[in-house]
Amino acid sequence: MAASGTAPGAWTLAAAGVWPESSVEAARLRAAVHAGARRRARAGGAEGERVAPPLSGEVPNDEELIAGWLAPYAGSTRAQYARLMHVWMGVLAEAGLGLLDGDRARIEAWGAALLRSGMARTTVAAYLGVVCGFYRWCWEEGHLPTDVGAHVRRPSRPRRSGQRWLEAGELRRLLDAARDEGPTEHAMVCMLGLNGLRIGEAIAARIEHLGRQGDRTTLLLPSRKAGVMDRVGLPERAVWAIGEATRGRTSGLILRTGAGGQFYPAAVYRVLDQLAEDAGIAPPLRPHMLRATFITLSLDAGVPVRDVMASAGHMHATMVSYYDRAYGSVKRNASGRLADWLDTQP
Repeated sequence: MAASGTAPGAWTLAAAGVWPESSVEAARLRAAVHAGARRRARAGGAEGERVAPPLSGEVPNDEELIAGWLAPYAGSTRAQYARLMHVWMGVLAEAGLGLLDGDRARIEAWGAALLRSGMARTTVAAYLGVVCGFYRWCWEEGHLPTDVGAHVRRPSRPRRSGQRWLEAGELRRLLDAARDEGPTEHAMVCMLGLNGLRIGEAIAARIEHLGRQGDRTTLLLPSRKAGVMDRVGLPERAVWAIGEATRGRTSGLILRTGAGGQFYPAAVYRVLDQLAEDAGIAPPLRPHMLRATFITLSLDAGVPVRDVMASAGHMHATMVSYYDRAYGSVKRNASGRLADWLDTQP
């Protein structure tokens, strides 16, 4: 809806579902908009157009709209989306507009401005995806007559990883350095490097989620990415390291700081950087680098793609290829074999 102090035009009033009850002209406008929506619904909509359900009679304010859209989200995802939507609110407010006044042109212009500021293409694409997701929800809920973000052009995101990974020897040195540093550090590197857990999964892992499946010790991950519950097997080294880190405890977080508190990402980064230095690995060392290492070295070890995918918690095998392509372009690059082959030719 339009920002306070501005006089929205007829389109804004129609789109937002706000009509003065005493205005005959406004009543006609509302009837026309709803009639048009019904006609498009019966016709299936214009080509490529998403047709809205009937417009709601009462329009929430911007904060209420954001709260309604965020309702299914929790934790860091909710916080990040809320922060981003308030940034977008600020962009619109500078033009004297409210959230429901956003349109494709403004969204694309904002994306272009972010790119010019030096923001990575993948980040800009993610930002625009969030905003477009909000407008899709507004359309589905009847707050807008069309999905204004449906055809927003976003920066293409290359489906290959630029992530660094460790060589097999580097991972061995890192594991040994972590073992020498202490049981918590050892358990951390085992979970990140030998199991490929995401940082959020590792720091949220709990003792009571350990179990047995046949002859394997397992760890339950109650909320992996996309809200999936998963159970992963732990290698013997990880089992031993976790046992040492949790000695004398029967519940609570597996990984705890020296003061007994919860690890946060910044603290994990500091631990990994120190261990990398001890192991002769150039910092910075980040958890996702260990996840990339887990995936690429597993493939080199002959582990089938389907098993790597299941272990990493990927929904599609294409994500395994996403990591492996960067690794393969260096480790299995065709240029070396071509050069060797040329030497054998007359």
